[in-house]
Amino acid sequence: MSQRRPSGPSGDPVLHFVQCNSRKEAKDRAQEAGKGNPPIHHTAHEPGQQPHFHPADKDGNIYKDGSHYQYPGSYRFIHLSYYHSFSYLIPKTFSYKI
Repeated sequence: MSQRRPSGPSGDPVLHFVQCNSRKEAKDRAQEAGKGNPPIHHTAHEPGQQPHFHPADKDGNIYKDGSHYQYPGSYRFIHLSYYHSFSYLIPKTFSYKI
């Protein structure tokens, strides 16, 4: 069974990002999209991205339709370059070590 993503106006494959309120909701929606098969979980690949689930087929392979069921990640992991770019907003009474 060949699965191809449709192309957008630019010719690049179309990606579908569905924002969910919780990890459980993202997992349930991805499982529903995968016709009841357990979804595949991915952590955030890069800073600024969110953890997500992909629907999977009965063999455990990701559906290649470009769908991502995202949920809010942990705020414990903030990339240092992002943190430093806003360090001027931190009150002077607040101390931090890098």
